[in-house]
Amino acid sequence: MTEKPMYIAESKWLCEFRYKMDPDIIPSSKIRHDEAQFANRKREYSEVLLVSRDFMRKLLQFMEGTPTLVLISDNEGCILEMYGDQMIQESVQALGINEGVLFIEEEIGTNSISFALRTKEPVKLIGSDHYHTYLHTSACMTVPFFLDNVDEVSGTISIMTTIEYASSFHLGLLSSVVDSIERELKILRQNRRLNLLHQVMADSTQNGIVITNTDGIITDFNRAGERITGINRKTIVGDSIEKIRPIYSYMKQVLDNGKKFQNVEVTFHSIDKGISQICLLDAMPISDESQNVIGAYGQFKDITDRIELEKQVLAAEKLSAVGKLGAGLAHEIRNPLTSVIGFFQLLQTEQDQEKTNKHHRVIMNELERIKQLLNQFVSMAKPSEQNKRECDLEELVSEIIYLMKNQASAQGIRIDFESRLKKNTVVTIDESQIKQILINLLQNAMEAIGNDGEIRVTLSEELRLNNSFVQLQVDDSGEGLTEQEVSSIFAPFYSSKKDGLGLGLSICKQLIELHQGSITVASVKGEGTSFTLLLPRFSERNKGLSLGE
Repeated sequence: MTEKPMYIAESKWLCEFRYKMDPDIIPSSKIRHDEAQFANRKREYSEVLLVSRDFMRKLLQFMEGTPTLVLISDNEGCILEMYGDQMIQESVQALGINEGVLFIEEEIGTNSISFALRTKEPVKLIGSDHYHTYLHTSACMTVPFFLDNVDEVSGTISIMTTIEYASSFHLGLLSSVVDSIERELKILRQNRRLNLLHQVMADSTQNGIVITNTDGIITDFNRAGERITGINRKTIVGDSIEKIRPIYSYMKQVLDNGKKFQNVEVTFHSIDKGISQICLLDAMPISDESQNVIGAYGQFKDITDRIELEKQVLAAEKLSAVGKLGAGLAHEIRNPLTSVIGFFQLLQTEQDQEKTNKHHRVIMNELERIKQLLNQFVSMAKPSEQNKRECDLEELVSEIIYLMKNQASAQGIRIDFESRLKKNTVVTIDESQIKQILINLLQNAMEAIGNDGEIRVTLSEELRLNNSFVQLQVDDSGEGLTEQEVSSIFAPFYSSKKDGLGLGLSICKQLIELHQGSITVASVKGEGTSFTLLLPRFSERNKGLSLGE
């Protein structure tokens, strides 16, 4: 037979000799909270009651057929909630025990709630364990629960049944349920702290943040998002992401296809303020532990000020470039203009017709040179408007090489072409501008070789920082360039050729940059020169970078 805990005997002794209770007289509790105090206490324990109610109702279903009453108390023994078997509840109420009453040993005698609060351990009282004979037909099990501090009891949960239904398993079952309730409450509190931390972080960032569920319903929208879009966060939460039109198509692709986007340029227009906000959008799916998509996350960074600053810097650079070009042009024009003036002065005194005609030819040649300089200057200062479309670059390069082969053959130069691109690879370019660049490079290569040499043109695909590029390389077997010539090769009016204007490669560089590409040169004197062009497969800035492809 299991030995009874000492505190039961001690409690019975106190009830008889100190509290002067008669075991045959039904006890009645007189100590209770007033309505205001009880309402405050229930409010403090509202989350505990909500979670406990869910678990305990499931326990009652599991114990169907066993008359059971559930009692939940705070850390002072105040009954906050009581539900279950109606007959047992009426019996308990006959003792004056209702919601709001405090379970105090001095008032109601030996009871499991007082023991559990005092010992901080699960307690069971069956039949005669109670002091009062009225309760000898009852069995009570109480388990304390702990929330914030494991050393301080936060309250108790009890079940009460009749003695014939009492089982040694009931206390273990109740303890297991209380453990589950504690874990659930701790998770809820932890989630609340995490949500608070998330909210603080989301509201402290300058980037707009929007989160949706799998149906595209917005579950979170921060203050920066409200400021950038002009959409009230209180009205948009719970509504469809479709209401935020600039990012809707990207977020929909994230939800439908699991795609990711990075640095996509989007624009928010505020009708009320009459302004537009340019942003870079990142969008990606939110997944659970099983990698199932459970929502979408979008973050948009306002770059309006940066774009405006870039425009100002670009305008300043253009003015600076125009100034430098103007100075260079003035310098280049001065020489032929001096010649023209000089020969005009000679014409005023020249009597010999043959010399006069010769002077005229020199003047015309120098004026033609000035005209060429001005034409190239205009081309560089204001390139023609781009007409971009998808183009098969391999086909375009083949056509240009075919066009240049006759001239190359006349100089004893062979042009070899190799394409390592996949079949039907297309790029978005202005064909006429790329054609102008390649013709210029081939013409320069032939002039560098002079007679009898080789030019190799190679097309390949290059991947850099997750961006796909098409690489066009032109290698020649010419005389090569010095380090100084390489460093200055793209500067306006710089030319390594005796009669060169020095604008061709400068224009090529400008045109390739208009395609968001690059051009570089590598050369060793006496060993030839290599020009490398990189063209992005997707060259329009507002297409952004799709990481999901």
